[in-house]
Amino acid sequence: MTLAELSLKRPVTAVMFFVSLLVVGAIAAFRLPLEGMPDVQFPFMMIDLPYAGSTPAEVERTITRPVEDALSTLTGIEHMNSLSRADGAQIFLQLKWGEDTAVKAVQARERIDAIRTELPSDLQRYTVMKFATTDQPMLQLRISSDRDLSNSWELLDRKLKRPLERLPGVARVQIQGVAPPEVQIEVSVDRL
Repeated sequence: MTLAELSLKRPVTAVMFFVSLLVVGAIAAFRLPLEGMPDVQFPFMMIDLPYAGSTPAEVERTITRPVEDALSTLTGIEHMNSLSRADGAQIFLQLKWGEDTAVKAVQARERIDAIRTELPSDLQRYTVMKFATTDQPMLQLRISSDRDLSNSWELLDRKLKRPLERLPGVARVQIQGVAPPEVQIEVSVDRL
């Protein structure tokens, strides 16, 4: 007997069944918690290792490979990808679902700190970033000006970034598109 035949032979039973489904659905709809930004921990991590003034080949040899070797001993890794650039390296880790990304981030830091002596001494401070829906920026601002802001990193840091970081509820402020000042020394082979 199919569902259509049962509905035609016993219409009251079919109607009561569907009414009960509607009632259960309505109750469940009001009891389910709804959030605009639910806290979902994605099993991804990124390690950013800034190292300016180098070549991608040197970054791969001196930073990327040793760090990859150290991180490969972590359990629960499904995929590891890396990117070596002239200004540093980025290593992306995809973990198995259910792995605690906070614990894995601490373990990744421990592994990198254990090989710190093998890395270049002038390697800047590295960051280990976890991905969660709550980490996404709630607000992004873009600033434009009639003047050239490409050399105004200190001004933007002092007048914009630091005051915004002091506001309650602000976790992080990033300035993008403007680089901090640096000194570049070009060596003349003839004068050496």
